[in-house]
Amino acid sequence: MTAAQKTAKANFLKAIDYRKKTGVSLKEAFAKVYGKKTRTVAKKKFVPKKFTIEEEEKFKQIIAEAKKIRANNPDISKSQLLQKFLQKNVPLKKKVGAMSPENFDRMDGLTSITELRKFTYAAGAIIQDLSDEGFETYEIKEYLLKNLENILKRF
Repeated sequence: MTAAQKTAKANFLKAIDYRKKTGVSLKEAFAKVYGKKTRTVAKKKFVPKKFTIEEEEKFKQIIAEAKKIRANNPDISKSQLLQKFLQKNVPLKKKVGAMSPENFDRMDGLTSITELRKFTYAAGAIIQDLSDEGFETYEIKEYLLKNLENILKRF
């Protein structure tokens, strides 16, 4: 082994030790060993997924069903519980006041097509502007839904 290889190996071990002690990235550890400056990169924040109302209801039903099964069979393992859910389809309760396809078609026939187009283009422009500014899709949807709720409260 040449002298350069020995020093490189020693520096590598120093960088690994520094990384274990501090928890920095490998790039930052090597920069510390070689005496160079690095720009720190901000870590991305974890954003939990937003669920739709239907998904949340289904999830609550599954949790309730799992609690019932666990209460009846305390010795059941997680894998056996999972197998029961894969075999069994938990039905989703129908929402009260959900719009039927017939009512939707009737409303669609009564509304002005040009007004709907204007509404769609305006919403599309708002979505495009907000996504260009760096907002996430779920944030934009939540913003638009809150504004729509405020509009509907006026009537």
